[in-house]
Amino acid sequence: MTWVRLAAITLLRLPVVLLTSHVVAEPASPVHWLVLDFPPYEIHSGADNGDGLMDHYLQSVIQRLPQFQHNIDVVGFQRRDALMKTTQPSCTVSRFSTPDRARYAVFAQRPFMYLLPPRLVATRNIADSLRSAVEHDTVSLAQIMNSGQYLLGIYPARHFGDAIDHQLDEIRADYPAAIRDYQETGTSSIFDLLNIMAQGSFNTTLAYTVEAEYLRRTHPALPAFDYFPITGATSLLPLHISCNKTEVGLAVIEAVDKLNQHDAAALQAQRDLESLLPAEEKRRYEALLPKTK
Repeated sequence: MTWVRLAAITLLRLPVVLLTSHVVAEPASPVHWLVLDFPPYEIHSGADNGDGLMDHYLQSVIQRLPQFQHNIDVVGFQRRDALMKTTQPSCTVSRFSTPDRARYAVFAQRPFMYLLPPRLVATRNIADSLRSAVEHDTVSLAQIMNSGQYLLGIYPARHFGDAIDHQLDEIRADYPAAIRDYQETGTSSIFDLLNIMAQGSFNTTLAYTVEAEYLRRTHPALPAFDYFPITGATSLLPLHISCNKTEVGLAVIEAVDKLNQHDAAALQAQRDLESLLPAEEKRRYEALLPKTK
């Protein structure tokens, strides 16, 4: 009798053992976050390592998406763009949505940060003369370059948005002597360009205010600059998380879209960005920001 009861108990338990032995945790899907060492947005070297405007936000996103195996890959601009076009599940935070990128990448529905568009940047010693060309708080690149008083130093491979790129094309066709091209050498190139301008090789350039002001704080030898909004440029540029159109990439974007819209980490990144802006640019930024939310 004892044996029969024991056998019955064993048989009752057996299906449970068989079922539970097949419950295996699904391995987390790997995704590669392609980050740049590009202050002030992403910083992955030096004393400020991990303290870029987007770094804490990315870490917050990673912590809230435990269903993925997150890998951080520090890459250059060209390498990032190349990997986003491969079948390796890849995502990035520091990109604008463009028609070209939309062919191979998908973007989160909501931007997590807004940037002021590129400005015409000038040293203070010529800023007064530029102010005479301001109309409705903007300057026309064509009008300024046609005057013969200014020389624009830029990196020709850089894109500044359709409106500004179109104006540059027209200036190259109509006033080619007004532009001086330089060869971009890496993420330190913006500092190099501003430094060359400060030495007097040219007197205007194009740059994002937040980049130039960060460099002024970390390189005190750089002089103060003035920033002029450009006629026809977009008022604010939204930044979205984007992933390539792999199965995992699409799943990451779907998960990101489910995160809280009022994201504390994104709001902090926005405040950190504002803290880098000089007073006049901060005024412009704050006036535009509520209209886009």
